[in-house]
Amino acid sequence: MASTDSVPKAMEALNISKTKELKANAPTTDEVPLHSIPAAELREQQPKFFGCMAYPYMNGTLHAGHSFSVSKVEFAAGVARMQGKRALFPMGFHCTGMPIKACADKLVDEVKMFGQDFSGYKDDEPVVEEKAPVVKQIKEDITKFKATKGKAAAKSVKMKYQFQIMQAIGIPTVEIHKFADPQHWLQHFPPLCREDLTNFGCRIDWRRSFVTTDANPYYDAFVRWQMNRLKELNKIKFGKRYTIYSIKDGQPCMDHDRSEGEGVGPQEYTALKIKVLEWAPKAAEALKGDLIANHLTFFLYSHLALFSQEYWPQSIRANGHLMLNGEKMSKSTGNFMTLRDLTEKYGADASRIALADAGDGVNDANFEEDVADTNILRLYTLKEWCEDMVRDQDQLRTGELNSFQDALFNNDMNAVIKEAVEQYVNTNYKLALKAGLYELTSARDFYREACAAAGIKLHRDLALRYIEVQALLLAVVAPHWSEYIWLEVLKNEGTIHNARFPEIKEVDASLSAKRDYVRNTASNVNSAEGLQLKKKAKGKETSFDPKKPKQLTIFVTDKFPAWQAKYIDLLKEMWNVEAKSVNDKELNGKIGKMGEMKKAMPFVQNLKRRLQAGEPASVVLEQKLAFNEKETLLQMVPGLKRTSGLVACHIISVEEGSKKGTNLGDGKEVELSVPAAEHAVPGQPTFHFENVEA
Repeated sequence: MASTDSVPKAMEALNISKTKELKANAPTTDEVPLHSIPAAELREQQPKFFGCMAYPYMNGTLHAGHSFSVSKVEFAAGVARMQGKRALFPMGFHCTGMPIKACADKLVDEVKMFGQDFSGYKDDEPVVEEKAPVVKQIKEDITKFKATKGKAAAKSVKMKYQFQIMQAIGIPTVEIHKFADPQHWLQHFPPLCREDLTNFGCRIDWRRSFVTTDANPYYDAFVRWQMNRLKELNKIKFGKRYTIYSIKDGQPCMDHDRSEGEGVGPQEYTALKIKVLEWAPKAAEALKGDLIANHLTFFLYSHLALFSQEYWPQSIRANGHLMLNGEKMSKSTGNFMTLRDLTEKYGADASRIALADAGDGVNDANFEEDVADTNILRLYTLKEWCEDMVRDQDQLRTGELNSFQDALFNNDMNAVIKEAVEQYVNTNYKLALKAGLYELTSARDFYREACAAAGIKLHRDLALRYIEVQALLLAVVAPHWSEYIWLEVLKNEGTIHNARFPEIKEVDASLSAKRDYVRNTASNVNSAEGLQLKKKAKGKETSFDPKKPKQLTIFVTDKFPAWQAKYIDLLKEMWNVEAKSVNDKELNGKIGKMGEMKKAMPFVQNLKRRLQAGEPASVVLEQKLAFNEKETLLQMVPGLKRTSGLVACHIISVEEGSKKGTNLGDGKEVELSVPAAEHAVPGQPTFHFENVEA
């Protein structure tokens, strides 16, 4: 275990990284003298990343949907830092438009009606300011979290007045009258949002923070320059058009300014009926993303009009809405969580993992609270294991790596690193998490089991490499956990936010194939034994008693049955390499004419599945294994004996049509007297259990 003050030290270091290390500055003139090299060359030498999101509106605190959107830029900024780029992630606060002004105007009227403390309000069901209940009320469905504060509660149909909405989102009654001044909203909510995003672990450079009104003269000046420049270029015009108009406010009421009626626009009616001769072809369709039709389109138009091509946006990411536990986050049902709810209930890293796991497409994503809950325990147990390994590293095995357990695990880590980094760069965060956390943990567990089965300890170098790789691959999604492991467990100097992804090393395809073979073979042995246990439990006759002393004979061959050759040739002839497919109807017809449909079809279907899964045709259709199967089985013997409780385990090499085989353990010739020996094929050994004298 780490010392009691290790966690505060790690958190202090992370706090420093948030305030100092995450600031992205351009190279100074001392580093690169002015005009010494072209700008394009400078960007190539010192690559940068600049990402932002549609900044949230400041009429309340951030909810889980905001956290999903911000996570995409946040993860991208983390990936850029791990690639050694200067990563800039600024954050703004949207305060323009009518929603804030409309709410403030309502409060002005309500203060006049009910008084500054709203004590003049009378109703059959008086409003009571929210307080923590003394006794927790049992919910009807304990699997659902129901927020009592936030925008969803604020928009509940039960709330008639604006001051009630403010109470529902947690504003003290004595403070509500201050929100009658629109400027107070700008002072109250942005600091809360900044606090929530900081606690969430965002890599935001807060020096670039702003609000979108003339309260920030720099942003206001930029927008005025933008509009004037677009007008000079004849890209925009001032004139009349039909629009939704608020008579009360005396100004147009844009789509996102309305509390209801979004998507409603002016409609023109024609007095004459027109016959449609032909429908126009459908050119494009916007999938989800309610900002595409307005903000994002204007974003693209403006950049293309104002800047040269080298400064155009390189990419735009659209995502769907975030569902909670498979259901839409609803204003009325209470199926809703704020960003603060997430971090307080599950912690930042477990919440971030659940958001990464929610999906990356344009369809609606799903935040599963069970995933977040499970990851709290996952991260904790993983931390404990890392601490134990580092503390007890002197008890681990040292020296050269062996060619079996160590080689397979080392190669597994290389494969996971390659896959995770590739998915991170491609912004597929769900797949990156799958490789960088779940598959890496699975590879470690397989290594532990393989070493335990062989009666050997983990190799110290590989255990320490795993801990470092895990911290680096998880730093993008779970920065707090990774920072703790990096600083307090591995005792590295400096924050992990200045580290790089692990070096991508060559993956040995033969070792990967060998690992899969070992896993499948061990699983098949366990299944064969388990089947006999089930039969015995049901009172059925079994070929052996699994509870009595037993031995296992494994039959292996390196030659395929002669009858398979013609079907391999047939598939070679018909396989479409580019499409990775075959004409099934034609293939089945030819197999049927060859007269061995019953045994040929399963064989051909297996080959086809392997080809479609991406295995090279040179391996599948040439019927070659990428590793030495007999040697691998001999290496597995100690582990199989230990895990299955075997008295003995024999590996017998057989050939088609022969009544004798060779025991690979002692080289002796043996008689083949069991049917299983006839069914072995390369890559698919067969098994025979039998009871023996102890």
